Amino acid sequence: MDIETDSVAALAFELRDTISRGIRRLHLEPGPPLSQLTVISHLRRGGPMSTNELAAIEQVRPQSMSITVGLLEKGGMIVRRPHPTDRRQMLIDLTPKGIKALEDVYARRENSLTTIILQQLTRDEQKELRRALLLVRRIIDAQ
Repeated sequence: MDIETDSVAALAFELRDTISRGIRRLHLEPGPPLSQLTVISHLRRGGPMSTNELAAIEQVRPQSMSITVGLLEKGGMIVRRPHPTDRRQMLIDLTPKGIKALEDVYARRENSLTTIILQQLTRDEQKELRRALLLVRRIIDAQ
């Protein structure tokens, strides 16, 4: 590796580390555990799915996803419905309670970040953050 590649590798490490720490801090809040929030989020974005589809998206075993889905169902966050064309399959769908739980978590996170940005960053730094966010999105979308 040359000096420039080493420098970019160090930047990649810092980016991954910073994003990971930020994610962990955002998840230290009341509400469903991360594994359940992730499933609720997938269902909100993608609509009803089977347990196998959710497991594939999350890259976990279907048995592990079944446990998560069972906990969500017990908590009233999701319901199971027969597949419209394949009666052997069940689709997992969000309930109003599941949608509200996800929206509440997102609102708390956004409020927390808004407060931190307003308290910690100048207007110029906020503009810089907007520009940096575009770059981070490009990196994430390229994967």
